[in-house]
Amino acid sequence: MKIYTPNKRLKVPSKDLIYTYIHLPAPPSSSKPTLLFIHGFPDTSAGWSLQISHFNSLGYGILAPDCLGYGGSSKPLSLKPYIGASMAADLIAILNHEKITSVVGIAHDWGTYVLSALVIWYPQRITSCAFLSIGFSPPGKKFDIARINAKTKRELGYEMYGYQVYFAEDGAGKDIGRHWESFFNLIYAANPDLWGTTLAPLDVLKSYITTDTLVTLAPYIPASLKAHHHSVFGDDYSAPCKWYKRAMVNLGLEEEREALKEKRIVAVLAKRTLMVTGSLDKVCLSSYVRERMNVMVKGGEEGGLLTVVDLEAGHWIVLDKEREFNNALEDWLRGDEYEKVASML
Repeated sequence: MKIYTPNKRLKVPSKDLIYTYIHLPAPPSSSKPTLLFIHGFPDTSAGWSLQISHFNSLGYGILAPDCLGYGGSSKPLSLKPYIGASMAADLIAILNHEKITSVVGIAHDWGTYVLSALVIWYPQRITSCAFLSIGFSPPGKKFDIARINAKTKRELGYEMYGYQVYFAEDGAGKDIGRHWESFFNLIYAANPDLWGTTLAPLDVLKSYITTDTLVTLAPYIPASLKAHHHSVFGDDYSAPCKWYKRAMVNLGLEEEREALKEKRIVAVLAKRTLMVTGSLDKVCLSSYVRERMNVMVKGGEEGGLLTVVDLEAGHWIVLDKEREFNNALEDWLRGDEYEKVASML
């Protein structure tokens, strides 16, 4: 597996923030769009390596940033920079710098929060979007983790977001760094059921990782990717954990509600959308995600804007089911190109 790493660096104008990113332009002879790949937690732009190689070889342009708090990008420890609208503006600065008018947005995990913000605040820059594991994050909606955990405890037998409570605690990022290998092997475990017993429930993860227990790593994680992960994250995950803390305190919520009230943004996704879920994911439940996306995308699947693909995978779809995912994305992108041609006739 060839691991792609950032080849570009940009200081965001008017902000004291640096972003590193991978940019591979489409060949001059290609009419294909640029694909914007946005990773989640705990990942970097390198997590898209299998897609970068495949789709660039097909003539697509590639843009894959290290999100704020990750990789070579800045790692602020205050919460305000992690508001969706702010991070969306940062990525728009990269598009402007590279003179890219519009992109197809593709995001996984927490990256879907940023892609949602891009669609909400800069709809003209996103032609269509693909969400992986987690769907569209509608603006103005309060994140009530206590309610979600109580509900999922009743329905599933475990709190689905118990781990998020831990990640938002002061010192969690240092804990993870000190016991990174135990954490890494669980995050990329061969057995996806471990997420329902050891990762998700309240008050389990911290005691687990601090014992330095090593579960069997998934076969789709090569030693080179694990080594790269450790070289990038080192012994401190504090900045990435700020994404969870910001969500917990709902920072940015009032600004979204004000913008909705003034009709500067809308809460429904009205673009051609692909949703890819993993049927074995114990945290991002495929049935729940599908139901929500059919409400949040205008017309849902019946209306034709939304396509849902469910793969037999856990959370790390792009690694676990590389070929199936790439094929699904390729087929969906082909439909995008068909619509573009049809609109010109």
